[in-house]
Order: sequence, then structure tokens, then C-alpha cells
Amino acid sequence: MRIALIAPLMEAVPPRAYGGTERVVASLAEALSAKGHQVTVFANGESRVNAELVVCRDRSLLTDDRLTEGMADQILMLDRVRRMADRFNILHFHTEFLHFPMFEGIAGKTVTTCHSRLDYVGHPRFFDRYRGFPSFRYPMHSDGRFPMPTGRRRSITATRGTCSGIVRASPETGRAAISPSSGGSPRTRGSTPRSRSRAARGCR
Repeated sequence: MRIALIAPLMEAVPPRAYGGTERVVASLAEALSAKGHQVTVFANGESRVNAELVVCRDRSLLTDDRLTEGMADQILMLDRVRRMADRFNILHFHTEFLHFPMFEGIAGKTVTTCHSRLDYVGHPRFFDRYRGFPSFRYPMHSDGRFPMPTGRRRSITATRGTCSGIVRASPETGRAAISPSSGGSPRTRGSTPRSRSRAARGCR
């Protein structure tokens, strides 16, 4: 498959120092390329990836000592991805939700990984507005916490290391549970986030 990975412009991919999101993008590019997929990474010019690199900014925002705020560069990168979208089967965004308005017409070919919290007060209304985006992914916190949006009960994928499972929220309680079709142990369904975390450790 032809897969585009869209990274934040804050740090290099992989990062030289701190940069958890960029490290995830680098690992994905490495693993997907090893499986034979044609991977393209949209990132800044300091990046070094085992895939085709589309440079969307000459330097990382974190190391740039020029006067900059970054939003214009992020929007220009998304505009470039949108104009190249027909070249890819999957567009995997790691830019939070900034791309939603621009990619609503082709939401079905997108995957969104949110690297921040999902339980902010405005998120349920946002998810309801952009319900056409079918796939959210969320890396679990190191302590197993999995903050689910309370206003919108939808399928979401929680990933930890290389283990992933489809997590569904109960309409009654909002508690997340791993679907058996995802390969998660049936014992983890309906369990607490901390017990799910212990069950997931074997998948790292």
C-alpha cells in the first residue's frame, strides 16, 4: 500500500532529543517499509527516515532561532498533503485534529493518531461535527490511563508499544473495553484501565 505519514513540524523525525510523536512516526515508517509498503513521510528537513521524505519546512520549529509561530507552516504542509492525496491509499495524521476541515471530503482514507488527551470539554462537540472521520488512534499513557471522550461513543484504537486493540466505550458507563476481534484477551473486556495495562504488557 501507499501510505503517507504526516508528522508535526516541531521536531525532526526521529527526534534528536525530546519528541514522542516524532519517535512514533519514525518507528511506523521503519516498520511499514520493512513490510513492503511504500511509505512517504511529511516532516521537516532535519528528518532522516527509512522512507521517502517530503520536506515541508527547512528546520524543526524547536531548533529554529528565527521569529516563527509555526501555524502557517503546518497549514501549508496540510495543503501540500491534500494536493498529493490521490497518490496514497492511506493518510495517517499525527497533527492532532488540524487537518479535519481540509480533509473532510476524503475522511474515509484517513487515520488520525491523537497524542494528547481526548477528554477536553470541547471534544464531544468537535467529534460530533466531524463524525465522518472513521478512525482514531490513541497511544495509552505509561500508567495505563485511557481518557475516553464522554460525549461521543465511538470506536477508537488504543496502542501501547506494538500492541493494539479496538477499544469500544460502553454507552451506559463510558468504560473502554478491548474487542476480542482485535486480539485482546477476553479477560480484559470490561476491566479497568490499569488491569488492561497489565494485560497489554505482553504485547510490547
